[in-house]
Parts: sequence; C-alpha cells; structure tokens
Amino acid sequence: MSYAGWGGVADLGYSGIPPEVQVKVERYMAEGPGPLAAEAPDFSHAEYDRRPFTMRRFLRPFMAPLLGVFALVALEAVLAQVGPLLLQLTI
Repeated sequence: MSYAGWGGVADLGYSGIPPEVQVKVERYMAEGPGPLAAEAPDFSHAEYDRRPFTMRRFLRPFMAPLLGVFALVALEAVLAQVGPLLLQLTI
C-alpha cells in the first residue's frame, strides 16, 4: 500500500513470514499454545446501576466549576451594563 497520494500499488498480497520471525513461528507451531486456565474467573464490565438518570446526579461532580462559570457570566453581564454608564459619567 502506498501512502503517497491516492495512487500507488493496490495490493501486493501476502508476502510470507519475515525470515527473522520464521524460527519463532516454527517453534510455536511445533509446541502449540500453552495450557489454559482451569476455570474462567468471574468478571463483569460494570455493575448495573438501577438508579434513574437525573441531571442533578449527572452534574454533581462538576458543581464547583459550573457555579464558577455561572458567576463569571453574571459578572460579565453586570459589567456590560455598567461600562456605558461609566463612560457617560467620565465624558
């Protein structure tokens, strides 16, 4: 496959096992795979959470940053209203 543009060689096909890996492949094929575990361990991706989804539970870890952002937005709104008043007083 060519990485230089849209053209290039479409497919070279299977070119075989590289010589530096051939010895390891032959040894593995002769021995076969290793023994497997006697029994599979208990595994679960995650425990099922039956609590309903709420915005309060979803946003609780981010409450401090959210309050900070809301305070900055409120401050900006107040300063946007005070700015022209201060300019009028200085003129």
